[in-house]
Amino acid sequence: MDLINYFGRNAEKFLHDDQPSPHGLLGWTKKLTTAYRPYPLVGVITPWNFPLAMAGLDVPPALVAGAAVLLKPSEVTPLSALELARGWAEIGAPEVFAIATGRGETGAAVVDAVDYVQFTGSTRTGQAVARQCVDQLKPYSLELGGKDPALVLADADINRAVHGIAWGGLMNAARSACRSSASTSRRRSTTSSSRSSPSASVNCVKARTARTSASISDRWRT
Repeated sequence: MDLINYFGRNAEKFLHDDQPSPHGLLGWTKKLTTAYRPYPLVGVITPWNFPLAMAGLDVPPALVAGAAVLLKPSEVTPLSALELARGWAEIGAPEVFAIATGRGETGAAVVDAVDYVQFTGSTRTGQAVARQCVDQLKPYSLELGGKDPALVLADADINRAVHGIAWGGLMNAARSACRSSASTSRRRSTTSSSRSSPSASVNCVKARTARTSASISDRWRT
């Protein structure tokens, strides 16, 4: 809601025609105007993690700008997007927001049908989307998957770093994608001072998670 309200408050300012000052000899006699016009149909393709939040980040700006949006959620997490579209219809909003569910061939059809593509997902699929858009001279934006590295310096508390990296990589059931650490780089001099291992920390997280799940199950039974 904060994002929707933000664009609602600022859309007029963001989309207002701009009149930059000419520069250079060839521009002194010119009057310049930058006019912002929406793409007629924007295709938004989102991944399986944070299925509602990802759609909530990319769909509202396009709608506020005046574009229609065709959203293609991940085939394994489509229900959040369907509920979003249902809510849009229930409030009597214009019929400019639709959902296309399916696997890769559906995504390819979305890319063919729209005027601009916003894709969030894996690098391999992003490359396919980019090639398809380039073949059609169609503008696109890619946010591709990956993992952030954790850099462990020589003066770090190694045991604390190991536990932090394990928890960071497994937070939110390891569904935090690029927000989680999955690779680690450390200076050679830090190796001998480490008393903890990543595998031991991961096993600790797994054990605690299992105990927590069992405790929750017991509460539901009672």
